[in-house]
Amino acid sequence: MSLPDDLGKLAALIAGSNVLITTNLAAMQLAVAVQTFTIGLLDGSDAKKMLPKSDKFVGLSATTQNVADIAPQQVLETLTHG
Repeated sequence: MSLPDDLGKLAALIAGSNVLITTNLAAMQLAVAVQTFTIGLLDGSDAKKMLPKSDKFVGLSATTQNVADIAPQQVLETLTHG
């Protein structure tokens, strides 16, 4: 799925979602703004600096600089157990 070109449409799409799992920083910031539960997949960045402290926002940081190294099982466990 590609992201809408219109920022308002993207915000509406995210606001209507139950959860957002993303590597896209713009989408992550919009999810924070509209308070959608978000799992941000980060490329070694410090999640505490990227997302506000809240039960609604979880950052998973790769131990390498490659977000693809975050195991799908880790994402699923985060999704099901918070």
